[in-house]
Amino acid sequence: MSYRKLLNLFISLVVVAALVSGPINVTAMPAGPTDESKVPHYFGPYPNWANSPFTLPDATVIITVASGCSGSGAAAEATVGAGGAITGITVTSPGNDYAASGRCAPQIGIVGSGSGAEARATVTRSGAVVAVVVDTQGSHYI
Repeated sequence: MSYRKLLNLFISLVVVAALVSGPINVTAMPAGPTDESKVPHYFGPYPNWANSPFTLPDATVIITVASGCSGSGAAAEATVGAGGAITGITVTSPGNDYAASGRCAPQIGIVGSGSGAEARATVTRSGAVVAVVVDTQGSHYI
């Protein structure tokens, strides 16, 4: 038998076996173009990722100092993760004249709809805020 005849016989047997075994029930395919269990409703009655509004977390980082202390101009932004937890804080402006420790060290406040987040600032000898470390992540800052 030649190679072509053998291949032709094999394909014929596969086709006959498929016809004899009957239709295959595939549940991953939609039953129709409007099958609500499989086809997303991009503009329909149910919200989904395609037409849902993108919202930004409402966590705001406020850097302050005690009255009578120097230090100004520092700013930072919070990164919010799952469950509205503060996962990190990025310094966007280091400011100047901050004290590294003691009563005049910068205080980090995190305000928004969530609660429980606490952070502390890292200040250089020259008085610039170079990092803000999250001590307690808090929750519900979304």
